Amino acid sequence: MNGVAPLANQLDAFPKILIENARVRGTYQANRKKYHGIWVTWSWPDIAKEIRALACGLKSMGVMPGDKIFV
Repeated sequence: MNGVAPLANQLDAFPKILIENARVRGTYQANRKKYHGIWVTWSWPDIAKEIRALACGLKSMGVMPGDKIFV
């Protein structure tokens, strides 16, 4: 074995990494930012939910795999 965990070889795309982090890390803090002077914390499942909503919205607008968009 080359020292890399078998699962690491399967996590070859952002969506896979995001889903795995949400599964493994659960409610752990993934991101923090100040919003009107108050720190807001996002957990891994929070981020996964928002990214899924974004992806579904793009799909409903007709964006297909392989299309290029600018956000």
